[in-house]
Amino acid sequence: MMNIIHIAVANLSLGAALPTPPVAYVSAGDRLMVVDPAMGRIEAVIELPASDGFPPAVSPDGAFVYVPSGGSTVEEGSVYVIDAATNTLDAEIEAGIRPVAVAFTPDGAFAYVANQWESSVSVVDTATLDIVATVRVGFLPSSIAMAPDGTFAYVANLGPGGLGAPGAVDTVSVIDTSTNTVEAVIDVSPIPVDVAITPDGSRAYVLSTLFDEFSLIDTATHEVDETFPLGDGRRVIFSPDGELAYLLGYEMISVIRTETNTIEAAIPENGCDMALT
Repeated sequence: MMNIIHIAVANLSLGAALPTPPVAYVSAGDRLMVVDPAMGRIEAVIELPASDGFPPAVSPDGAFVYVPSGGSTVEEGSVYVIDAATNTLDAEIEAGIRPVAVAFTPDGAFAYVANQWESSVSVVDTATLDIVATVRVGFLPSSIAMAPDGTFAYVANLGPGGLGAPGAVDTVSVIDTSTNTVEAVIDVSPIPVDVAITPDGSRAYVLSTLFDEFSLIDTATHEVDETFPLGDGRRVIFSPDGELAYLLGYEMISVIRTETNTIEAAIPENGCDMALT
């Protein structure tokens, strides 16, 4: 059963992550809200030096929350590290220009940060908070997802780039995490804004907004197997068993049966970018 949490905040741009129920973290501008999803209430509000409300990411052990902050100029960008035990700002990582998304390796040893205006991914050693590698990806990376086994990171790029292919547009860069190099570049539908990996790691769903459709990538071959329309959306989240995908739109959450890639139900969203299972 899915619990939908609605938080009424004006002019809210949300990203949510769930470390261990019942705690959720919701970034809203220069604040990170700690939410009790069972009660549907805000337990704490953490003030940040600056933020654009990009989706936070929780470390696999639930100890830390990483909040990407794009900054106010083309030369700025940080990732704020929140101590989940104390709900306080623990550190600030100077990543690339305008970091917008973070994905952890399954063991939590590294965090991969997509830097939108630098067309790069910073690899952060979470023990030292040092950047140990920088990977060039496609133009304007918008989202990043880690394979469940940690072998590859998938980066959705809004524009051209990747493996030196001039003129290539609308791509997913596949990073080999053992070498921190780009293993493949996959052409997808125009304006890819989100990428998510099924829990079994077999497929990557890439959400593109120009035609409101998904590109379905076979992670074994790194090729697009299927493209299908599914209506308005900006983010996709899978149920733990991978049987359902929740497409978060601006007015509706669509429930997708992944076996057939058809919509089973639609739930009014009321402006909140959060769905928890």
